[in-house]
Amino acid sequence: MIVLRSPKGWTGPKVVDGLQVEGTFRSHQVPLLVDSEHPDHVGQLEAWMHSYRPEELFDEDGRLIADLAELAPEGDRRMGANPHTNGGMLLRDLRMPDFHAHAVTVPSPGAVVAQDTLVLGRFLRDVTKLNQQERNFRVFGPDETLSNLLGALFEVTDRQWEAPSWRTTSSWP
Repeated sequence: MIVLRSPKGWTGPKVVDGLQVEGTFRSHQVPLLVDSEHPDHVGQLEAWMHSYRPEELFDEDGRLIADLAELAPEGDRRMGANPHTNGGMLLRDLRMPDFHAHAVTVPSPGAVVAQDTLVLGRFLRDVTKLNQQERNFRVFGPDETLSNLLGALFEVTDRQWEAPSWRTTSSWP
């Protein structure tokens, strides 16, 4: 696996209408609105699209150049056809806990203080525990599990982190 750390919106417009886009929440939206109210954005859009150098990727007829097309996997090496990514080929039903056991009883509005993701974390913990033998359930997002209040998962499973980190490798920036 290669892990590339880059700013959000790295290849898009850096600034639009004087507002920073790269590295901000704006890069997750439509970063550049092109309509009758924003005619000056057309030039920015053209510059953005040309920055991908399409003349190096496509032939005169608009087809992907052969050297790049040959890189695509074939047969069951394609993600949608690989039995490990296509759940229909290796699919097993999950063993599920009774969701009623995780319900929060609310006798009247405002009578209970509860946090939905804490409840979800305990539910996911139980799903994980029930499916440990089959190893067919996993939660991804190890750096956000605690901040998303899903820490109950760590009662039954550990993190798995394959990439070097600045804590364990002196060569990490």
